[in-house]
Amino acid sequence: MNEHIEYQGYKAKVTYSQEDDVLVGRVIDVDALIMFSGSSIAELKAEFQVAIDSYLVECAELGLQPEKPYKGSFNVRVGCEAHRKAANKAKAWGVSLNEFVRLAIEQAVDRHAQPEGSVTVVRTPIAAVVDQMYMPVSAVSARKGTPAAYGRRH
Repeated sequence: MNEHIEYQGYKAKVTYSQEDDVLVGRVIDVDALIMFSGSSIAELKAEFQVAIDSYLVECAELGLQPEKPYKGSFNVRVGCEAHRKAANKAKAWGVSLNEFVRLAIEQAVDRHAQPEGSVTVVRTPIAAVVDQMYMPVSAVSARKGTPAAYGRRH
């Protein structure tokens, strides 16, 4: 059984609510909360389209860029020397370059994890931020500041 439906590049997971006796959908691969429901497949699909269209209209009215679903792949330009070093390190570890980069990103994200739903707006020149990306864990944990949070709900 396929539990996903798609519309305009957005994908939603569909479940059945026995309590409400309806099909419930939630758009996945975006941070915005976009949900919809219907008592039949046809109604669910129609409500999904309405939900996505409404989301796009609301973003346009507010002057916001709508989120695009994450696909799990992207191109990164790192320069020849960094590419060579990463390829050599991946080979030494016995993994592909893609796996090496995936692991490096996971470690960087985990090291700088924030509470769920919070976003920090950085107004620092990027060079200063890059210098902090590879701080020892002890230096990061010594910081006790709470980041300013910003969020939007849909």
